[in-house]
Amino acid sequence: MEPEGFVLSIFRYFYKRRKPTALEANKPSVKWFPKYTVPVCAIESAQESELITTLETILAPMGFEFLHATKSHLYFARGKTWGDFSIKYMRLHLIFGKELSADATVQVEVADVCVFDTGDLWKLGGELQTRFAEFKHSQKKAVSDSVESKVKSVVKGD
Repeated sequence: MEPEGFVLSIFRYFYKRRKPTALEANKPSVKWFPKYTVPVCAIESAQESELITTLETILAPMGFEFLHATKSHLYFARGKTWGDFSIKYMRLHLIFGKELSADATVQVEVADVCVFDTGDLWKLGGELQTRFAEFKHSQKKAVSDSVESKVKSVVKGD
């Protein structure tokens, strides 16, 4: 094994073993071995396929696609493994628990290894937080509109 490959293997080992930390409120200047947890809204679904479809709807505009499911997690990914180190093109994983309750989080990490982050992965975490907040708001609005239309129909005598 080449010395570079050995060093990369060590970095990858420590990166994969590292536990994610909560997304900080302020952008870090440098974060070593970055992995973040981002709070997401509760998504109620009767079946796993409904949950996956809902998550695909939320994440598709950011370029994420469903990758696979395990017994306890759903994996989404975007980007490519090798090539450009730009956050736009780097292979990223989002890891969701199968039940998204009120206190659920998503784990955001680089698919292979990331030694440090100067704020790009942190910014992506903030964008995810915003997308889920917008989804939650749209869910509440849809429920509110539905209740309002039912009340109007009852008042009119329909």
